[in-house]
Amino acid sequence: NSPRFVRFVPAPPTMSTVAVILQALASQAAHVAEVLPGAATASSFVPYFDYTGPLAVTGSVMPILSYYEGTKLKFAFEGLDPQCAEGRGESPISCGMHIHQGTSCDEPAGDLFVGEGVDNPWLDVFYTATPDGRASGLASIVTGLSTEDVIGRVFAIHDYAGTAIACSIIGEMPAIAHATGFVPYAGYTGNLTTANGGAYPITSDGTNTKFTFDVVGADPMCKDGPAEGVAVSCGLHLHVGTTCEEIAGGLYFAGETNPWLTVSYATQGGDACTAESVVSEPASCYLTGEFETVATGLSAEDILGKVFILHDIQGTPYACATVAPDLGRAPLSASGFVPYFNYDTAAEGALAVSGMVSPVITQAIGVTNSEVMLKGMPAQSFSYGLTGVDPTCADGPTDAPNSCGIHMHAGTSCETEGLGHYFSPAAGADPWVDVVYTATAEGTATGTVTGVGPRGPPGGRGGG
Repeated sequence: NSPRFVRFVPAPPTMSTVAVILQALASQAAHVAEVLPGAATASSFVPYFDYTGPLAVTGSVMPILSYYEGTKLKFAFEGLDPQCAEGRGESPISCGMHIHQGTSCDEPAGDLFVGEGVDNPWLDVFYTATPDGRASGLASIVTGLSTEDVIGRVFAIHDYAGTAIACSIIGEMPAIAHATGFVPYAGYTGNLTTANGGAYPITSDGTNTKFTFDVVGADPMCKDGPAEGVAVSCGLHLHVGTTCEEIAGGLYFAGETNPWLTVSYATQGGDACTAESVVSEPASCYLTGEFETVATGLSAEDILGKVFILHDIQGTPYACATVAPDLGRAPLSASGFVPYFNYDTAAEGALAVSGMVSPVITQAIGVTNSEVMLKGMPAQSFSYGLTGVDPTCADGPTDAPNSCGIHMHAGTSCETEGLGHYFSPAAGADPWVDVVYTATAEGTATGTVTGVGPRGPPGGRGGG
């Protein structure tokens, strides 16, 4: 069996770079190699056609992946019913979120949408809100539908009473891009030379450009936001240039109205963020956030190769990154499991695992440890549906290393040693040590693991 040691290698994992290993009494392995086909999304939610209440939902469901009869989705919402923080009510669709048969938000959405001959799984799909109406997570159900089936259908969200409150039409997911690895802007000679992080994901659908940003080394003078009357003060924008080694040119948009002039940031970090600290401890001055509707009129193809610029309080550009396609962080999957290279398949009771781990999604999270604020650290979330796993894992893992584990390893072949768990040294302690599955007595296992990423300094076992 695989030895338990950690090999520190860069994160996040990319296509064809790591193996997923299932470890119990036996091991099986598969490449994380396949970019999942046909992703969809639901965003720009509007009130359900007859809803007149006070709730106004924003956010998105991205990606929605539906294939091999399973539907998987990742969601993040605000403006939900805070009463759903207490759990579900008596209605079977209390705090629910579902795909419906309807194709318009201007009329009733119709029945919950499932494939022919499939038991309705949607009544088990719901959100648990925070007291301020936020919720995020992953869901995985069997619907019998393909991604093509769900595109054009209604995605509806319900309140505690089961009333439909928000609606979106599912569309094809636009290509994902990113701008990471900031370098000093061409000719910049100020002290903001340590900016790093990036904007991920960046999507642009021909109408709106949407992006999430997470940067360290931001201008401490921007803690109160942009300076009044100063153009592009504390701004973060796409420019027409295509290289960080030259002047970036003007702000990039199509149409007559410049949408970037109101896009700005407020540096976070509080009193610890100063002009001195941003040089010696860049993470003391950081910025995180999201812009959902920058009306650029640009497509995903338009923005590729352009530069993404950060401006200081005076509007001076100080950091630059080029927008690139983000295939490495697109949803991935692992399937086609084979026996681990040295596993004895002839032994009595030998295990033979089949199934899928999908989608494997990389996203940025933040965590504070005893030494530094880690911002924008990538983390992996995934769902799995497996058969042939160790039925003794029905009682949970033992104290043995890797017992009932399901992990990414640094190896790149299923024919040789899988090597240690795969994570960045910046993550602190090994985030994989507590990621386990619980089997049924028949040797099946399903579940979702969220946010395998930074855990702080090494030592101790925490939640995976």
